[in-house]
Amino acid sequence: MVIKVIKTVHVLTDTNIGGAGSWLLNYLKSYNRKKYSVCVAIPENSMLKPRISELDTKVYEMPGIADRSYSGQGVKEFKKLFKNIRPDIVHSHACLSARIAAKQLGIKIVNTRHCLEDKKRFPVSVIYGIINNYLSDIAIGVSKAACDNLIMDGIKKEKVRLVYNGAYPLKELSGDEKMKIRERYKLPKDNVVVGIAARLEPVKNHELFLKAMKTVFEKNPNVSALIVGDGSLKDSLEMLAKELDIDNRVIFTGYQDDITEVMNIIDINVLSSKKEALSLSLIEGMFLKKASITTDCLGPCEVVENGKTGIIVENYNEQLLANAITELIKNEDLRVKMGLAGEKRAENLFSIKQMINSLDGIYSELIKSERK
Repeated sequence: MVIKVIKTVHVLTDTNIGGAGSWLLNYLKSYNRKKYSVCVAIPENSMLKPRISELDTKVYEMPGIADRSYSGQGVKEFKKLFKNIRPDIVHSHACLSARIAAKQLGIKIVNTRHCLEDKKRFPVSVIYGIINNYLSDIAIGVSKAACDNLIMDGIKKEKVRLVYNGAYPLKELSGDEKMKIRERYKLPKDNVVVGIAARLEPVKNHELFLKAMKTVFEKNPNVSALIVGDGSLKDSLEMLAKELDIDNRVIFTGYQDDITEVMNIIDINVLSSKKEALSLSLIEGMFLKKASITTDCLGPCEVVENGKTGIIVENYNEQLLANAITELIKNEDLRVKMGLAGEKRAENLFSIKQMINSLDGIYSELIKSERK
């Protein structure tokens, strides 16, 4: 019996490598190449291109879609592309242009929501909901919070599927390797390292993290902070650290193509976001047995189990965040206990295998419905 290979095209409009890009790279490393033929459509000059090409995957660079969900040119370009490659499924990661083109050509559409969108006002909410639902055969939320967000935006509940992001366990480095990395960043040998790995953008609320760390530093001399990532707020956050007079204890590492090294030297993994659909950085830290602290910004509350794998604090409350960080600084045994529990939780809920299996089921469901 000859099994038909399912042709899928993944579409992203991001020019940088954010959550959707990381999701895609993880997927491309592990999907069943005997069952699926996968290609990717991305904007011109996207940072993703060399990373995708390294994974033996065909890449199409599309004009007029960079960081834009919709453009008339984008719809035309996607129609030309889809007519040429004739995919069975178009898997969009927040690209409306690709979904419109796929719908016009009668191609099955999967849409994944990687972030949480604000509620639209009437009558925009009604129009947006109708369009959103019409242009999705199946809509995936990367968390329960993201699924609720899709339903709020008009997607029918029966079309929505929960598929948690899967992450690869980061390599645990030896003690000597960790010491060399600490020396590179000029971290004192015995300091507890409090880290945050997130794009330097407003939604991540690094300002809250820095203000909380000022309070932490005042009572805890043997502590350093590591801020991993880059973004539009880099200069203003560095200036804030100076204004708070903590710049000598806060290290900005810049963008890290691979966070294995920095995550290995972090003792307490923090997320201070205003809102978040999930959090790969928390999951990756859990695979390395790092105790976690997050604000109650929806999706991350599904990652961190409060009191067991980490601590969840009230959003926008710098004093509570500082208290939680201080509690873990002073209690190494609790950090270890939470780290071990976090590793088990990551293995059970956020493995690449469970993500791939879930997607396989969704794609198969769509193909079967098409053949009926």
